[in-house]
This record gives sequence, C-alpha cells and structure tokens, in this order.
Amino acid sequence: EQAVAEVQRQTPDVVLMDFHMPVMDGLQATRQLRAGSGPSASVPVIALTADAFEESRQQALAAGMTTFLTKPVSKAQIEVALTQLFGARGASVSPAPAAAAT
Repeated sequence: EQAVAEVQRQTPDVVLMDFHMPVMDGLQATRQLRAGSGPSASVPVIALTADAFEESRQQALAAGMTTFLTKPVSKAQIEVALTQLFGARGASVSPAPAAAAT
C-alpha cells in the first residue's frame, strides 16, 4: 500500500515490484496502479519473483506488469530490461574520471 501511494504521489521512471509483499501483493499493487488515470497508470513495472513458473509470468503480464524477471536477478538482467524499456541511453556508462587534485 505504501509503495502504491508513493508511486501515485511522485511517479518514478520505473517500478521494481516484488510478487510477495505484506498487506498487498505485487499483482494487486500493479492492478491498483493501472486502474488510476494519472502517470502511475503507465509507469513501467518490472516484476521480481522467485516464482519461475509460466503461470506466474502470465499472471504478472495480465495484471499489467511490463516485464518479468525471476530471482536471483543479476545486474545484467536488469540492464537488459531497462534497455528494452528505455533504449541504450545510459546503458553501461562508466562514470567520468575524477579531476586530479592539485
């Protein structure tokens, strides 16, 4: 419930949503976000779950989740999902070198 309220208050670029949470599970939370009319209705939601079953993936997509990743999730899997959602901008960019101290 807190996550849904926060996303509706200030919509992020993407939501990483676990399936199993106290009070409201990820499927219910995503359905609630999608039922709204503001920006939270279309925010990309990446499902994170240990449920590696096809049925779980289908439930996630039916609830309105955008992408489905199974745990344990690697950095590379998250990068691929974000690149699919947002394109290559910022993908695997190294930080700029720090200026030398004088």
